[in-house]
Amino acid sequence: MDVLIGGGAGLAVTWYTGAGATALLLGATRWRHLWFATAPLMGFCLIVIASSWLNTLAAPMTVAVWIILAAATAVNLLAVARKANVPRPGGASLAVSAIVVGGYLLSAAPLLLLGSPAALTGSQWDAHLYLGISDYLKNYAIEIGRAHV
Repeated sequence: MDVLIGGGAGLAVTWYTGAGATALLLGATRWRHLWFATAPLMGFCLIVIASSWLNTLAAPMTVAVWIILAAATAVNLLAVARKANVPRPGGASLAVSAIVVGGYLLSAAPLLLLGSPAALTGSQWDAHLYLGISDYLKNYAIEIGRAHV
């Protein structure tokens, strides 16, 4: 249950972070009806990019989170002030959201049935990804200037 609450909170934060930027970018374009479905994706991209830059240049993640949320609030207020032409979610937007959630649940069903939180948190994937690379480097590494025999 804690994993579901955490996943819901993560979805809410990504949606909040991307809502204003998506509304401003889509504005009066023909794609504006997809605003509701694309806001979490925009928020995720913004969080990843901003946290990477903030962690590299200025602040630890505990501080970067608050900076990102403050910036998202400012962008959301700007979207409201400009009265971005964003329709209520309907037909196509809800259909796209349902397809995305359905596809995710179908692909994560085996892990969810086993009771593994990895389906929602992505835990332990680094070990699987980098184990092969580290084995290769240990077995076939060469030193600069001379070959390892």
